[in-house]
Amino acid sequence: EKQYNRGVRFHKICYEAIHRLMWKSFQAWMEEQHSDKLKYIGDLKSQVEEIKEDLCFETVEELKSNEGFIVITELFDVYITKEKTEGGPLTKFWMSYLDMVELMLALIRASREGNWHLHMYAVREMIPWCFAYDKQNYARYLSIYHAQMTHLPENQPDIYQHMLNGGFSVQLSSTNAFGRVPVDQTVEETINRDTQTAGGTKGFSVNAGAVCKYYLNSEHRSMCLTQLRKIID
Repeated sequence: EKQYNRGVRFHKICYEAIHRLMWKSFQAWMEEQHSDKLKYIGDLKSQVEEIKEDLCFETVEELKSNEGFIVITELFDVYITKEKTEGGPLTKFWMSYLDMVELMLALIRASREGNWHLHMYAVREMIPWCFAYDKQNYARYLSIYHAQMTHLPENQPDIYQHMLNGGFSVQLSSTNAFGRVPVDQTVEETINRDTQTAGGTKGFSVNAGAVCKYYLNSEHRSMCLTQLRKIID
């Protein structure tokens, strides 16, 4: 889990660093191509400074509806498209890296919010990258996964409703509404952690039947250990 968190944090830092460089380049492009709209950048900076002390959904939505924000974001999209199509090989590589990091963040957000539609969007957009980078197993099985999940409303309406309600991720903490984690990660952090650490299956037995029985009741044992940790703090 620590390695996973460090990897995600690394990509977040790189993503922000590249965007900071892009913003500088974007402002230079604005001076050359759209000097008459430079005033909107100054206005936008002032508005961001004002709301950063009171950052919430309402203030962000108010900023997004501002004329300056709309003009700058539209021009920034034009600049990004130009860099993707007309930039050199290195520029195109880093632009593709940003696209993949955004997909990773979308997938994490979908799990944390229990947002099934965002999850399916991220999976669909990720499949072409798996083919492009020759990740055969991901390309093969993600395609099948997406096809099966797309047909859930017709084939398994009850399961589809369960997914819409966030059933594809797990809420471990009742105090953190943005703290849902994927099911497989939950298993790693609970059952697998308890069974593969000291006192677990390491050196437990060479008898396949004994190990099988050990895993059959592993979730109950993990639940007991979790309750015990809460009791003794």
